[in-house]
Amino acid sequence: MYKILANPAFAANKLHYLPSCHSTNEVARQLFQQARHTGQPLDGLVVVTDEQTAGKGQAGSRWLAAPGQNLTCSLLLQPSFLPARQQFLLTVMVSLALRQALAKMGLPADIKWPNDIWHEEHKLAGILIENILRGQALEGSIVGIGLNVNQTVFPPEIRAVSMKMAAGREFDLNEVLSTLLAETGRLYDELKAGRVAVMKDLYDKLLLGNGKNRVFEDANGKFSGVIIGTDTFGRLLVQRKEGLYKYQHKEITFLPQNS
Repeated sequence: MYKILANPAFAANKLHYLPSCHSTNEVARQLFQQARHTGQPLDGLVVVTDEQTAGKGQAGSRWLAAPGQNLTCSLLLQPSFLPARQQFLLTVMVSLALRQALAKMGLPADIKWPNDIWHEEHKLAGILIENILRGQALEGSIVGIGLNVNQTVFPPEIRAVSMKMAAGREFDLNEVLSTLLAETGRLYDELKAGRVAVMKDLYDKLLLGNGKNRVFEDANGKFSGVIIGTDTFGRLLVQRKEGLYKYQHKEITFLPQNS
């Protein structure tokens, strides 16, 4: 059974557990809509399940996870302090929190732009953030997280790995969730305090392939380039021999190192 510790960063700090659901992001969205009428604070509410029947990934792709073996959850935030034009900072904050939580559990990892976590060129976790806007402000943000914890068999085409495969041991799912929420709360406080420059610099530094020549593919074919960071809109900056290129999500593909 999941339990969460008190976290002063979050007004709600509540857990909503479901043995099975279609999508934790959809459940979180429903809870958000209900709370709009009551004024109930939901900042920090966590929806967690053992099995998602229709889990969502970035840009409409499906998230595949074996029931009861991985962490599948959604964190509901109310970052009204953040202008909509700065919503990429939520991606920065959550990606760093997940990466730092893994480091605390002994697992080195890179952030694969924009919001996947990779271990040794294999996908360890994915993040899907769905924002709810009111005018030019963020009324709510639903942060979906899928982290491969104890699963050891994956379809070969997705280049996946789990914490168990990387560390050679099983992990307690509640301990993993608690560590992740502690890191998220710490960085959420930093975001609220406006200390974003250091956070953004660290995100760029920890990007998979940062400062290294590697092979990518875009609409025009394969090319070599060096990631030098991201801009304020979250676009990936890649230095190519032709000059500096800026990519939106899905406009560039990371190819295996031996391509």
